[in-house]
Amino acid sequence: QLAALEDALRLAQQSGGRRDVALLQNNLLDAYIHTDQAAKAVQLARLALPVVQSYNDQTVERTLRHNLSVALVLQRQFEPARREVARVLELAQGDFDPVRRALQLRELGEAYAKVGQWKEALRLYHEERALSAETARRNRDSALQQLRLKYDSEARQRDLELLRREQTLKDRELGNRRLAQYVGVGLAALLGLSLILMGVMLARVREANRRLKANQSLLRAQSERDPLTDLANRRHFLAVMDRHAKDVFTGALLMIDIDHFKHVNDRHGHAAGDAVIVEVSRRIAQAVRAEDLVVRWGGEEFLVFARNVAPDQLQLLAERILFIVGEQPVQTAAGALRVTCSIGFAHFPLPPAQLALHWEQAVNWADMALYTAKSQGRNRARGIVTVEAGDAQALIQIEADFDAACSSERVQLQTLLGPEPPGLPESAASVESAD
Repeated sequence: QLAALEDALRLAQQSGGRRDVALLQNNLLDAYIHTDQAAKAVQLARLALPVVQSYNDQTVERTLRHNLSVALVLQRQFEPARREVARVLELAQGDFDPVRRALQLRELGEAYAKVGQWKEALRLYHEERALSAETARRNRDSALQQLRLKYDSEARQRDLELLRREQTLKDRELGNRRLAQYVGVGLAALLGLSLILMGVMLARVREANRRLKANQSLLRAQSERDPLTDLANRRHFLAVMDRHAKDVFTGALLMIDIDHFKHVNDRHGHAAGDAVIVEVSRRIAQAVRAEDLVVRWGGEEFLVFARNVAPDQLQLLAERILFIVGEQPVQTAAGALRVTCSIGFAHFPLPPAQLALHWEQAVNWADMALYTAKSQGRNRARGIVTVEAGDAQALIQIEADFDAACSSERVQLQTLLGPEPPGLPESAASVESAD
């Protein structure tokens, strides 16, 4: 991809199209950042900026300046990077996109983490988390409203259809009774035949009702499955929580994230990315127990709900998932790709105080443990062992600054390392080293 962009840039320069050159330089700048060529990225951004400004294209300028700020951070030029970030925010006024802003915060945070600026990386992480949480809340509220409207309408239609069928059945039964009375008075010999006909009709009605219920169950099951992996989706998990954990959540959660999945999509295409997601979901399902619930949480994230696992067995379950996912390469049309995952896990109620949590809080705690696994190098699992909190308010304070709580040992975590890189074919080895 990098070579193709460089070839396209040379052709654009030869043709004299300054705007096309600037656009290609912006794309090449992003490629340089992802291939650890920050110096080239900074130089290229300086060349492209004047051209983009001359066309007053604020959208491209905003993207270009963001990429420049990431490259400057990687070059440890922090003050110029801050100025570029401030300029990006100025250009975004009146056209604020929370999803795009969250992605920018994530890329900046990863850049600061890469050069060892953990405090700034953590600040950006919390800002991204807050923005993502707000966006998710708004999306969830909108989706729930749409679902309520949809399901209320469908429920009314089903009720009307059932009433119509019930009325039809009653009309038929009434007609059959009258027919039986007439036949009994006039021709007693035909009574047996009438009873047979009534039995057939009732059997057909029962069969029709049975098929209707079966179709309703099938539609409900299909709406709660992920079409790509055939795993349960969030809607199914919400239904399970609504039935079994409305107020107090008990059991274990493992939040799983495929490491460097964005690189797989960027370098090998979405078909390879889909193949990786399907295979990883299969391996996770293979690793867990039959009674455990595996959910595709979204994108490259999965959630395992183990309701009856003992605390001392949870560590073994997390370790088994790490190794089954990461020991063997994933075969795709682009070649063999080494894939690993990071896991955050916890058993609820949280020890030792056994404080009760709502299931949404429990998911958040598993997600925070996952973040520590990713920030410490990925290909590992981080599990919550103990939490020093005497009441619900203390838990909320810990959630507000989880990293500080870990540093002060108010939260104690255990670490499980994933498999060492195996001997890979040349194509697979090259993918892993690039990631």
